[in-house]
Amino acid sequence: MILPSFVTDEIIGSTPNLGDEINEVDKIEKPVIIRNINTQRRKHHIAKNWMLENSRCLSISFYSPPKISNNIDLTKWNSHYNMKGNSLDNSIFSYNITYDVGKNIIQDSHYPKQTTIYGIMSQYNGCDSGDKFVPQTSSMCYDIYLCSQNHGADAQLVFPIPQIELLRRSAELGLNSLCNILDNSTCSDVSFGILTPTKHNVEKFIEQIKRDNHRIEYPAITNNVYDGGETPITLLFGSAPAYGSYENGIISPIAKKEISFLLALCTYRAQFTYIININKPNIVFKPCILGIGSFSNDIQMITKAYYIACKGFERELKLKNIIVELQIYSNHVDISQYLIDNLFDV
Repeated sequence: MILPSFVTDEIIGSTPNLGDEINEVDKIEKPVIIRNINTQRRKHHIAKNWMLENSRCLSISFYSPPKISNNIDLTKWNSHYNMKGNSLDNSIFSYNITYDVGKNIIQDSHYPKQTTIYGIMSQYNGCDSGDKFVPQTSSMCYDIYLCSQNHGADAQLVFPIPQIELLRRSAELGLNSLCNILDNSTCSDVSFGILTPTKHNVEKFIEQIKRDNHRIEYPAITNNVYDGGETPITLLFGSAPAYGSYENGIISPIAKKEISFLLALCTYRAQFTYIININKPNIVFKPCILGIGSFSNDIQMITKAYYIACKGFERELKLKNIIVELQIYSNHVDISQYLIDNLFDV
């Protein structure tokens, strides 16, 4: 596979001069955890605006979930839902086991009569480093993606290098999808796009998600793949809390489940809101199962969140003839079996 050469500042645009707004210690050359929420939000705002101003030949927007209603069952992770008895409409919803998401994206880029949108798993800064750091260069970022087992990184590899660099620099500047729901006591739980809730703040963090979820801002990027496919593909970035080896403070199993459920619900509802507002024909949306790989989220919570989101948008999706094909990655089939058994006729 012939890969495009790496870009320079002249191609992608130069990093903005942040002036006095950001401290020396906050400069992007030496990223640190920002423990002040006002600084985090200011950096996010700068990164977001820089991203939009330097988008050049691709389309960038930010999307958010609609505010969760006062219906208590909608945000209660342990509520019972009769998923088999009140099943998803199989004329809209299906699933596909994919062995190569990048190859699938390239194939979809050659269908001119289809509008294809992928929901991908990333970090809350849009940069898939896989850990709590931002790669220093685009070539380093690309090498990390090549070695990654993260399917979100695989999806990004089929797009031109300037897109990867745009996201890397935005992450370096402080992009943080969650900063608008956090405060000084919880903002340090998000480090370089990875959320690891701590036991000291967990109840407050849960309340912040429930109250302010509509203020989460996820990036959406529409671009042509690098091999020249004639149809642009949209990536909707989403993420999940990082448990397992990422945890830096033990929280209860109950809190883990609730946070996984709430954030997955927010992401799926945001993505469906984005989808139903596209004014194009023949829309196919291909979301993924969030956070069940190295982030170790509970598949039952992700299943429930996906089901509730699907049911909430089922009528509008049907009216617009939108097809939703959940992507299940081949190395996640065993973990995903609960979802397959409960949501689809097999």
